[in-house]
Amino acid sequence: MRSRHLLLPLMVLVACGGDKPTTGGAVEVAVRDSSGIAIKEYPASSWEAAKRFTLSATPLMSVGGEEGDTTIDLSAGIMGASSASVGRLLPDGRLVVVAGQPPQMMVIDTTGKKSGTIGRAGEGPGEYRLVTQLLQLGSDTLLAYDMMRRKGVLFGVDGTSRGELDFPTVGALPIAPTILGVLNDGTTIHRGDAFDPRPPAGGDPNSYQLPLPIVALIAGGARYDTLFMVQGIEMYSSTMTAGGQTAAIPRQIGFGKVPQVAVGPEAIWFSPSDKFEIHRRSTGGALLDVIRLDLPTRDVTDADRSEFKRILSEALTRLKSMAPPAIIDAEIKKLDETKFATRFPAVGQMQVDPTGALWANIGGSPLDSTTTWAIFDATGSLQGRVTLPKGGLFAVGTDRLVVRREDPATGLVRLEVWGFTR
Repeated sequence: MRSRHLLLPLMVLVACGGDKPTTGGAVEVAVRDSSGIAIKEYPASSWEAAKRFTLSATPLMSVGGEEGDTTIDLSAGIMGASSASVGRLLPDGRLVVVAGQPPQMMVIDTTGKKSGTIGRAGEGPGEYRLVTQLLQLGSDTLLAYDMMRRKGVLFGVDGTSRGELDFPTVGALPIAPTILGVLNDGTTIHRGDAFDPRPPAGGDPNSYQLPLPIVALIAGGARYDTLFMVQGIEMYSSTMTAGGQTAAIPRQIGFGKVPQVAVGPEAIWFSPSDKFEIHRRSTGGALLDVIRLDLPTRDVTDADRSEFKRILSEALTRLKSMAPPAIIDAEIKKLDETKFATRFPAVGQMQVDPTGALWANIGGSPLDSTTTWAIFDATGSLQGRVTLPKGGLFAVGTDRLVVRREDPATGLVRLEVWGFTR
């Protein structure tokens, strides 16, 4: 639940027709039509009545997090783990986790032990330098996105090499748009974040959002096609000093708006994050449904702000072996200037499970001891809710899930696999 807050140097619907209340068990939802788009509104009472999914009494297994264990070190290599971007739960219960320096894709068996690796560090066929996303293509192929080489390295779930995919860049920077997911036909979905240090003309430099295109790249394609546009991350204008030079950069507002996008096999899901509203779109980008859940957002407190700064300070300190210490020290000092939102986002994270169901995290404080998730089926109907131990939801399967836990005293990271019943 942390990486969505990291610093960044580094629709108007017209209602037609009346409300038509329907119920699904004890959960009530008002459905109305707006120019052919279904608006589904769940009152607060429906949230309270929603079915509680249950977890196993204890984790089915735990991976890593033991002092002195050099075979599975997860504390220094899981990047973006809170968005489940570098791990995959396979149908047979095994885990594939990207971790370590140099990078490696570790296979964890159902007892929690490392049983092998997939590929290796490097720049040749079947090799990778910096894997920032791990996706499943079909039933038996993994796509590891190597950000440094702008390639998707393909592997069978048995570890065999299956070739590579190239991803073109956009604009002047030598990077490709952030990959979010892959459809059944091999089309990849991306977000094209812009990080202009200045707001749009007439905008407030202390709080602004830039247009965010959600784009698609067909397998083997040479250009991205825009599916739809939304508003991007909430930022403010700032500066960064390195080598005696100061440059204008944007920084992310602490606990500010971070648009959430999740890709399923038959739908693309979006939330603006500042209110509990989720848009279900076709894989071609057409808006199908708008789902609203009447849940209040929470105030950001001084304690929340302090914890935010502590977490980032520790994360930056760990980067001193990878970047000039003077730059890191300057960035740590900049934390005192961080601008914060007054309220937490309503939606903090989203994932699609193998059944096509959407899991949406109820935004909360980093000081919370648990996290709460709303689960919607593939059509956008509220299925239930579940409370998880504190940590990032790393991966979800059909009957188990993986939570990333970090020991605040030692910084050691472990992955806990929990069984759950719908």
